[in-house]
Amino acid sequence: MSIDDERLAEAGRALDRGDFRDAADLYEAAVLAASLRLGEDHDAVLQGELEWGLALYGLGRYAEAEIHQRRSLEVRIRTLGAGHEDTLNTQGRLAESIGEQGRWQECEELAEQAIALVSRDSV
Repeated sequence: MSIDDERLAEAGRALDRGDFRDAADLYEAAVLAASLRLGEDHDAVLQGELEWGLALYGLGRYAEAEIHQRRSLEVRIRTLGAGHEDTLNTQGRLAESIGEQGRWQECEELAEQAIALVSRDSV
């Protein structure tokens, strides 16, 4: 396990126990280091970016969470496709952050897009 993997795992444990402040700080360091070593489009970096957003969401810092979740979504759409389960999960998390900011129409549109993709792929 690399140091980046260890940092991401430590951040994940902090997130799991609800220590959002510690998780956000750990994710910041882990994601920045992993992106330098692995590249910004690597899945571990994108997952870390999403989870960094979840930690910020847990702190009520929804606009900051949106930045990380949106970046993860944009790259996942390009690399995995819009219908991939990781992409759809990221899209749902982004919709939640947008909704918490009172941008209900944009939140609803993102959620409806995700539902439509899931419905299409499950038929």
